[in-house]
Amino acid sequence: MEYQEFDLPRYDWGVYAFYDVTNRDVEAVMDCLDYIGCNGETRVKALNNILAGELNTGLTFSKNRQTCIVFGRASDTQNFAHTFTHEIGHCAIHIASEYGIDPYGEELCYIIGDLGAIMLPFASVHLCEHCSCKNKKH
Repeated sequence: MEYQEFDLPRYDWGVYAFYDVTNRDVEAVMDCLDYIGCNGETRVKALNNILAGELNTGLTFSKNRQTCIVFGRASDTQNFAHTFTHEIGHCAIHIASEYGIDPYGEELCYIIGDLGAIMLPFASVHLCEHCSCKNKKH
């Protein structure tokens, strides 16, 4: 598992991202979710999602201007790309919702672009077929 933490100062928003997560990483992810206030049924769903250990899954939870994004282990680069864009889309929508940003406007797309650019150094190894094969932990 790899971990990345960063802020989006323009939105006073913190992001905690976990890459290549397996069921062995459940404690770290659940600590993050607890930290930002995830509880109840949502917490149980997240726990079950991680413990299932299925490939090509992810989750995004936001509260109190903080987001925890989890990218499970991917079967290939295309599936990682799908999960990556899907989950950063959720994060951007959560930020837009908090600030009343038009979901059809440019600002939402800039948020997605900012997230992708900041996360690229961690995501790139999973987006490159050569790198992902070389670095895959079995």
